[in-house]
Amino acid sequence: MRVLVTGASGFVGRHAVDALDARGHEVVGTWREKPHPGLESDVVWVQLDVLDRERLASLILDLQPQAILHLAAAALPTGFDAEPWPGFEANVRGTLNVTMAATLGKRPPRVVVVSSGEAYGRIGKRPHRETDPLRPVSLYGASKASAEAVALGVRARHGVPIVIARPFNTTGPGQADTYVCSRLARECARLAREGRSRTIEMGNLDVRRDFLDVRDAARAFALLVERGKAGEAYNVCSGRTHGIREIATLLARELGFDTVPRLRSTPSLRRPLDLPTLAGSPAKIRRLGFRPRFALRQTLRDLADFWSVAETAGEGAA
Repeated sequence: MRVLVTGASGFVGRHAVDALDARGHEVVGTWREKPHPGLESDVVWVQLDVLDRERLASLILDLQPQAILHLAAAALPTGFDAEPWPGFEANVRGTLNVTMAATLGKRPPRVVVVSSGEAYGRIGKRPHRETDPLRPVSLYGASKASAEAVALGVRARHGVPIVIARPFNTTGPGQADTYVCSRLARECARLAREGRSRTIEMGNLDVRRDFLDVRDAARAFALLVERGKAGEAYNVCSGRTHGIREIATLLARELGFDTVPRLRSTPSLRRPLDLPTLAGSPAKIRRLGFRPRFALRQTLRDLADFWSVAETAGEGAA
């Protein structure tokens, strides 16, 4: 199957390209600001800004993809409160452009629109199910809920087979340290290298999140490209929550620390509005055959190893 992956040079996109390529698909990956260095030679890379409707339409007509995995988005929630307009442009108008471009080919491709668990909003007494209403409490979550509505509107009007993916907290090697697990892993890797103890500055220490390895999330997206049912939404998650102090404890054990590093909540690193708990039920995607392969301890170990190598080489993350 020929699959177009938007936002393919980003953190999740690079792993999604790997997963699709490993499953034998013909992958075309797009990049906006910088191409991904040195992926498989049989993956085609093209430059694309999904806000450029003419370029997008031309690409769709030229490629005639059988599926589109739409990952291109403004992904960092913290930036929305101070400057929400660029994020809404990327997430809502970008999704509208991609799904409308899908109507131009001879046969509309299946489009997997990657949303977010943040679209649900506050959790009740159980993890979110796909049938729960979307009641986002952040502008980021609102942009993702709006993108879903736009995509399903295009499906209703034009018959494009739209599938919604709702990942929760995705982490793993290569993630920027603006995300909680990666920040902790980077700081712990520094402590291991320096051999001394110090306090790690963090944001809100009291939240609980549903973490999934990015390599597992990428396999889930590939599965939805192949088997996702049009008009349906699927949570991409583990179904379990972990606190920030628990993450620090797991990292300390993996790195052989005698004690858990001290953590301090710093106001400048906190989000203005942070959900106490955010978790999803993976029951629906499991019925398609999805099972995570990476335990959280392995993910954190790989993340710490990534930072140890990256900092030694003087490199960063996407």
